[in-house]
Amino acid sequence: MQNRETVKAMEPRTILVVDDQPHIIESLKFLFESENYNVITAENSQQAREKVKDHRLDLVILDIMMPEKDEDAGMVNPEAGIDLLREWGETDSSMKGIPLVLLSARSKKNNPEKLNHNVKAYFEKPFDMNDLLGEVKSLTGRNIDH
Repeated sequence: MQNRETVKAMEPRTILVVDDQPHIIESLKFLFESENYNVITAENSQQAREKVKDHRLDLVILDIMMPEKDEDAGMVNPEAGIDLLREWGETDSSMKGIPLVLLSARSKKNNPEKLNHNVKAYFEKPFDMNDLLGEVKSLTGRNIDH
């Protein structure tokens, strides 16, 4: 017979993966779906905003170095992920309490966790998939031994 904690740990969790690189999205989607997570994906900050409104999320994995074209300014914003992180920390109540795991090709020198108190982990690309999986399991309550 399973105890309540074990049953809760087995319930599907929903993760949003936000990255501008399709191969990373597909790799993470495969990894987490094989571990019984529901995975929703977004390739840019606008898609991520829409997914946050449409889904109940348990965790977000966010690439903070996503270049995006800013149509209003007519130029590319190389840090759309940082802007999204800041926005979620300052004004988006739907993101309150949802753990954020950050991915970046840059080293962690600018302390992005200062932009949003929900930042729980930071992985520099290239990262170890098993390390990321372990962190996600821990943050979503899936690390209980059976």
